[in-house]
Amino acid sequence: MLTIEMVKNCSHVHFVGIGGVSTSALAQWLVANGKKVTGSDKTKSVFTNKLQSLSVQVDIPCGKNLLCGCDFVVTNSAISNDDSEVVLAKKLGIPIFNRNQLLGVVFDSFSKNIAVCGMHGKTTTSAMIAHCLVVADQKPTAFVGGICKDFGNNFLHGSFDFCVAEACEYRCNFLTLHPQVLCMLNIDLDHTDCFKDISQVKQAFCKFANNLKRGGTIVKNGDQKEFDDIEGVSFGITRQSDYMATNLVQKCGCYSFCVQKHGRLYSKINLQVAGIHNVCNALCAFATLDLLGVPQTVISRGLCTFSGVERRCNVYKGKTNVVVDYAHHPNEIKCFLQTVAQMGFDKTYLVFQPHTYTRTRDLFCDFAKHLVADEIFVLPTYAARENKILGCGGQDLANTLQKKGKQATFANNVKDLACLLKTKVTKNDAILLVGAGDVDQMVDLLI
Repeated sequence: MLTIEMVKNCSHVHFVGIGGVSTSALAQWLVANGKKVTGSDKTKSVFTNKLQSLSVQVDIPCGKNLLCGCDFVVTNSAISNDDSEVVLAKKLGIPIFNRNQLLGVVFDSFSKNIAVCGMHGKTTTSAMIAHCLVVADQKPTAFVGGICKDFGNNFLHGSFDFCVAEACEYRCNFLTLHPQVLCMLNIDLDHTDCFKDISQVKQAFCKFANNLKRGGTIVKNGDQKEFDDIEGVSFGITRQSDYMATNLVQKCGCYSFCVQKHGRLYSKINLQVAGIHNVCNALCAFATLDLLGVPQTVISRGLCTFSGVERRCNVYKGKTNVVVDYAHHPNEIKCFLQTVAQMGFDKTYLVFQPHTYTRTRDLFCDFAKHLVADEIFVLPTYAARENKILGCGGQDLANTLQKKGKQATFANNVKDLACLLKTKVTKNDAILLVGAGDVDQMVDLLI
């Protein structure tokens, strides 16, 4: 079992899959604490580039020569047991831990730790809380599942008091965390390779709620009936909650609102990030920080200046308007398209990259329902950690969309698709790049 003493006393840690959003943040924390870090990954990325700028040696695609002398190896859920570096580490007797085990011991070492869980919105909410703590001069450490625009990274190094971490539900990885404050945003059926139905998802979240530190607090979404039997402070928009958003006004997709606490009006918030879902995220952040004693004026200033997270409804304006979003679940896509509809574009051309075969297979009908645009282009499925499954690829989804009367096309060649799109769009149209894979790389081909 990994302990914080092992982490503090180690000198060299090697990561297999170091370019992951979570593993790269943990690698940066180790570097910031004076440890030697090495790693490998299949491909280069913004995260491997960041680590290399910090003098971390990253081998692509294999780092077997870097294993020698390391104290332990860290992997993630995408790394199989037959990976060559994992096999070698076992042969050499080097301990191997999953990244959630490392995050758990690091996170639990902070006296004021905040975990944010939920199927949707946890990256943005984690970034919101971290940004507000920076504004409050609390010097937080943060592990975020995306690049926060306000500090230009997925990791923020701070003091040994506050720590904010995104808590991943995949394979119940969040059960290694023991928070003082647990933010519970929502539940939904996802990760169908490890959750067979919504009841299993709820069981996992309820189990996580039991991980709360003694005297800790749960901040839960009061609009989610599934959280009714979990004791905690509530926030919401539609159902009566401890913290509520009132007087909502929308302009070009962004909302302003007032925070009502126990029936009394408090601060006014003017968000820079679009979508009604971000009102919910901001309410969660406000309630969390208020309970931690951060002055409400400071929280409001933080939320009003929050710039967002990369690949969360990011708009690139030029000869072609391009909107990039990480949405990879049907309900996220529905929410994203509702937000885009408020932005005033004439026509929308949706490029969707399905993410994992199991998700596409098990939520296939919902994808076919919620993918809506003037024209839809479906890319091949981004396999991530999975092997190909017949009948649930991009071509299959495009065929189903066509049968539903939607103007949909399967696009196997990204460069040809970019050229085609540039001939179609006019100045006030928008190309929407949607998915959790590498569809965002099309931006460079379109702008």
